[in-house]
Amino acid sequence: MFERFDVTSKRSIWYNTGMKNNNLILVYTGNGKGKTSASLGLAIRALRENMKVIIIQFIKSNTQSGEINFKKLLPQLEVKCFGEGFVFNKKQEIINKQQSKKGLDFIKKVLKSKKYDVIILDEILVAYNLKLITMSDIIEIIKLFRKEGKYL
Repeated sequence: MFERFDVTSKRSIWYNTGMKNNNLILVYTGNGKGKTSASLGLAIRALRENMKVIIIQFIKSNTQSGEINFKKLLPQLEVKCFGEGFVFNKKQEIINKQQSKKGLDFIKKVLKSKKYDVIILDEILVAYNLKLITMSDIIEIIKLFRKEGKYL
């Protein structure tokens, strides 16, 4: 399965490539709302195709993430949070930096497990912008994704 985002119509188009271990990296970025919603749409479509999906969230906590509630509606969806909420002070920054590092380690374990077909890294670019993780961290993860044949 393959998804292409049609920029002109602002919608995603799915089609089957007939290839095994097809890997694809999608990046939803921009100001304002819609990035997580677009990722959730991708997750729902993948679940419909009996794919295993996990959402790994940076910055958001288990108590502050609205997406964690989707597990009630879609029990086959897995959501894992690595954060303590917004970063307003140095203490929160330190905690979120530690949590982000744990999130990166968790992603590597998930990739090596080969358990999931679709892995969504929610707010990873925000974690980078807040200097909680580095660009080399992101590049390392992308290389692992490409190697393991996953959707990102």
